[in-house]
Amino acid sequence: MSKFLRDFKKRFTGTLGLIIVIILAGYLVYSNLSFSGGFFEIIRYAIPYVVFGIAIIIAVLKGKYLLAYLVLLIQYSGAAWNFMHYLFRFNFSGGFPWHGLVAFLVFIFLALQVISHAFDSGSSSKAPWTNVAVTIFIAFIVTFYFVGFNTTLFILLLPIIGYIGGSPLISSLFLLNIYIESPFTLYDLIKNKSSDTEAIILTIFGIMFLILSIYHVIDRFKKEQITK
Repeated sequence: MSKFLRDFKKRFTGTLGLIIVIILAGYLVYSNLSFSGGFFEIIRYAIPYVVFGIAIIIAVLKGKYLLAYLVLLIQYSGAAWNFMHYLFRFNFSGGFPWHGLVAFLVFIFLALQVISHAFDSGSSSKAPWTNVAVTIFIAFIVTFYFVGFNTTLFILLLPIIGYIGGSPLISSLFLLNIYIESPFTLYDLIKNKSSDTEAIILTIFGIMFLILSIYHVIDRFKKEQITK
């Protein structure tokens, strides 16, 4: 069993591994997109998922398969859990959720990949201390003040994982993925004449972190080698 898990990753490396990740990331992006509303709304909600997909693909190009598969595993876990919940309710009315079955099978595949790549995690490179880490730390403190620890950890989980995984660039892209919605949110708050002061302040901080994220992405693209 140990040998099977250790060697599982070897079956999906190189170009095949990249194609699989592109398909899984693409499916995840597509399944989360909403095509209701006008063109502006579609673009608004599509951009974060596109950034997410780019981050995953770059992770694979950099040879950071464990990071890519772990992030995808987290993203697919919700749909996989919903499918398991559906099975154990023993209530099969309303049609079979084929998309849930697909998500569950993908989740199992990703879990095997994460376990397989984890055997070699000891030799993976660690990210140096950079200004990206400082931005994550400040964002954590600010968000923690407004929404508490659990929500903050949920919001910033991917940038933290990206940084621990050894790539400030990928971490910066995940930060961009989080805060790219901030200008739209501020526009909505102003348009609706919101009196929620905390929401407005937190959104303004979000715009500041968005600007920093864009700077980090540009800076890290210059400093990090994209392909392994």
